[in-house]
Amino acid sequence: MITDILAFVAGGVLCVIGIILLAKSIKLNNVCKIPTVATILGYRAKKNSHYDEEMGREVESVVYLPIYEYYVNGERVEHTSENGNGKRKWSDGEQITIRYNPSNPKEIAVDSEIKQMKFMASMLILVGVVLFGLLYFVA
Repeated sequence: MITDILAFVAGGVLCVIGIILLAKSIKLNNVCKIPTVATILGYRAKKNSHYDEEMGREVESVVYLPIYEYYVNGERVEHTSENGNGKRKWSDGEQITIRYNPSNPKEIAVDSEIKQMKFMASMLILVGVVLFGLLYFVA
């Protein structure tokens, strides 16, 4: 009974987070329409830590958030991404194409980040649905 409740709650939470992430990626895709070239200035390292029970200790990981520089109507904009991963995707100084929101130029879409968000959203929703399915078929 308790495991059913936990599976139901966990499945629901995963589905909700997945749907929110999917909605955010769709919104960015829809509002960020103006393409421009951005230069990678570098990365901001964001440290994460959690307790790993198997290892019996605190485990630390680093996520690298790219810092973009681009120009909108002749004005320089610098933006640090909210999305990153454990390795640096681009070299410092490398130029990539981004799209920005004309109403809010600090709101950008990078196609590879949008794909990553959609993949994560799909995985969260899938795991949530599997947990719901287990409840249905096991009960």
